[in-house]
Amino acid sequence: MIITEGLFDAEAMIEAGFANTVSVPNGAGTDFKRSFERFKYSHLADIKTVYIAGDNDEEGLKCRANIAAYFGEARCKQVEWPDDCKDANDVMMKYGKERIGECIKAATDCPITGAVTLNDISGRLDVIYQEGLKPGLTIGVKGFDHLVRFELGRIMVISGYPGTGKSSFEDFILLSLARQHGWKTAIFTPEKYPTELHYMELAEILTATKFHRDSMPKQMMQNAINWLADNIYHIDGEGGAAIDDILHVALQLKQRYGISVFALDPFNYVDLPMIAGANDTQKISNVLKKIVAFAHQQHVFVIVVAHPKKPDDFGKTERAASLYDIAGSADFYNKCDYGIILNRDKERDLTFVNVLKIRFKHLGQTGKCALKFDRKTGRFVGCKETYDEKNDIIYTPLQYDYDNWINATPIVQELPFEDEDVMPF
Repeated sequence: MIITEGLFDAEAMIEAGFANTVSVPNGAGTDFKRSFERFKYSHLADIKTVYIAGDNDEEGLKCRANIAAYFGEARCKQVEWPDDCKDANDVMMKYGKERIGECIKAATDCPITGAVTLNDISGRLDVIYQEGLKPGLTIGVKGFDHLVRFELGRIMVISGYPGTGKSSFEDFILLSLARQHGWKTAIFTPEKYPTELHYMELAEILTATKFHRDSMPKQMMQNAINWLADNIYHIDGEGGAAIDDILHVALQLKQRYGISVFALDPFNYVDLPMIAGANDTQKISNVLKKIVAFAHQQHVFVIVVAHPKKPDDFGKTERAASLYDIAGSADFYNKCDYGIILNRDKERDLTFVNVLKIRFKHLGQTGKCALKFDRKTGRFVGCKETYDEKNDIIYTPLQYDYDNWINATPIVQELPFEDEDVMPF
């Protein structure tokens, strides 16, 4: 069967020798179910191929898509007209019936919406073959760089018990990515209220200087404010925290300012959607699916800070949290590309970064490293690992970084994944 968008086009097709032609009754606005459903089993069930011979204009392309969706793309072919013709009637008037026959013979299979074949991505696959997989970006922290490589379009989940420094670690990552790689950030962080206090903290990390006129010169302050204004944007949660609203603002910031990172800290401030019959686990899964879709479609790196559920023996043991301990759903583990748990060793005053999940090898590797948090600057430094006579590990923090990041040129050393100073699981 051949389907056209108008009666004159159907008449042109019939005149060209294709009697098995019908037209949609109301052009691009046709209700296909209402128009064709009554013939579904009596006339249409045995038709093996549907040729979609609609118009080439914008409305015609919508009509073509609707026809393919109704009949199923697998049995549809799309007919293309010459560039100077809008429809079958134009072709008949300009070139005659023979050219219409040529267009029918040249019809191609309709693409199946939502399906990806190797041919669709062959160009990108060939780039990987020719050039190899490019490793993600690093931020210049010994130990951590060997475990995590940052790449746009990915999801990172950071978790850990209260007091492990999740937000501090996230802020350090955001500023490092912006400073070293130009990745601007949009952050939804209702806990950092009011927003000016969070900007104050970021300015202190950025300059390694206390945000006060007695410590920070006015010009340094102004430079920090200008830099933050160009690189870090906040999403207000006062008007509601539905994920659709949050992602809408993130999208606008992407389109206007070109953000590359979206941070959500913490996840439990997101209002779960009202879904009839769904429990919290299913609602969280729904929210996470939308976040993943945003990361992939907008090519944005997403960081989600999520709190683990409090264990019964919290405070009595040193048991580390796992990604499956995150409150509400195992989907935090299932849907992330990087899964990180932070642990604090109060006796040694160290933060242990446990990378429990890496989806692809070029994004890093699982393992554990020790970092030292400098409370004066809000920055993290790596540690050198040595062994004593009992074969216990001794962690020695590297030299603290007190540079003003606005003026200093970042030095990021490219390192191989394998490192004798990283503790693998």
